[in-house]
Amino acid sequence: MILTLSQPIARVARRLRDVVDAAFAGRPAEPTPGDRAEGLLAWGQRLLPQHFAKPPSAMHRWLADRLDEVPASGGAKINLLGPRGAAKSTIGTLACVLRSPLEGAVVEAYGPGQRIRGRRRRWRRPTLIVCDDIENEVQAASTRQRATSSDWFHGTLLKAGTRRTNLVNLATALHRDALAMRLHRTAGWRSRVFRSVVSWPTNTSLWDRWETIYCDRDRQNTQADARRFYEANRFEMDAGAEVLWPEEEDLYTLMKMRVESGRPAFEREKQNSPIDPERCEWPEEYFDEAIWFDEWPERLAMKTIALDPSKGRDAQHGDYSAIVLMGVDDDGRLYIEADLERRPTPRMVADAVRWCRKHKPDAFGVEANQWQQQQAGEFEAQFARQGQLSVSPSELHSYTQKEMRIRRLGPYLSQRRLRFRRGSPGTELLVEQLRDFPIGSHDDGPDALEMALRLGEELWRRG
Repeated sequence: MILTLSQPIARVARRLRDVVDAAFAGRPAEPTPGDRAEGLLAWGQRLLPQHFAKPPSAMHRWLADRLDEVPASGGAKINLLGPRGAAKSTIGTLACVLRSPLEGAVVEAYGPGQRIRGRRRRWRRPTLIVCDDIENEVQAASTRQRATSSDWFHGTLLKAGTRRTNLVNLATALHRDALAMRLHRTAGWRSRVFRSVVSWPTNTSLWDRWETIYCDRDRQNTQADARRFYEANRFEMDAGAEVLWPEEEDLYTLMKMRVESGRPAFEREKQNSPIDPERCEWPEEYFDEAIWFDEWPERLAMKTIALDPSKGRDAQHGDYSAIVLMGVDDDGRLYIEADLERRPTPRMVADAVRWCRKHKPDAFGVEANQWQQQQAGEFEAQFARQGQLSVSPSELHSYTQKEMRIRRLGPYLSQRRLRFRRGSPGTELLVEQLRDFPIGSHDDGPDALEMALRLGEELWRRG
């Protein structure tokens, strides 16, 4: 393997030469003081100053902290979804990979699909595997190629190491079902999603006027005119906005990018939201940080659980079974936690009973359309066997079209009355399905949420 090192990292190159010489001599390299004593960010700022010239973003700090926290025993799994151009590779595939040889490692590079299983250096298997954008746009757009990529990742790449191998995956979300998005929902991975625009400006009308000026082909100096309009109204137009890395991409730069590249591309490349927001039912601002909660409130006026088995005659292949827990506080806020998985009926029934034991709902409903009416008997039998459960399952019949039912959630979203449990993979998937509705691949979670809400309304009416 040939490494081409540029002048700004000459100091690292000299250290690497010492390490390589030591490796070929069969002895460990002597550590340089400070190689591991300082954090990765500080190390990069000291040895790679031209690559770390600007203050780090929240994404850089999160990734560097996770890499610094990798235990000596290994086995860490880190997944990061970050915007294009936000320098995630500077941390993960430059600084991290360059620091590793200072501990006596050997660096090898491979492309997606290459044969990796069985790779060794003498008796050692890889101790660190870093993946950087291993899916491209063409692969992400193809169901078959996404499956091939996933099979290679899980069946070949992950098997190249041992249980102590540290794994780092860096990506931009090019598709809702892309590999990195799946890992984000997979147990055992420490994962975060970062967006270039953390929160959007509150004064959208001024930005609409700015966009009209910026896109006016009849003007001779559209960019200058648009900039003057922004400067004249900057305080109002910046209000409420927060961006990930203002030293590199400030709000104005990002808003220009959004107009020039088109909103679907911007959402995919910079916001890790690979779907056209113009075709979605609800605006993106309904899903800001304010919708999340960490712990369930101790006092709740009402609790329900709803289950959509997604095994009816009209169910699609690969649909999730969705269990949604809902609690209502005295102020009318609705707290939501969801368990969405592809699972066989016996496990689905057992999981539903487990949630009923934990959540202790006032009502539990199961979608009972079509042949699922027969399935309700399985729940009755399981609840009877478990015993000590104060609630029994009831059949929920739906007589209106699914999209019409799910749209009933709109007023609750617009009034900011829904709160979702942070850190729960199933709940995060439910929020993604809400954001993508009605053009997403799945809507099992929103359907079960509507049923949980319907159960609560029935309890409320009964008094």
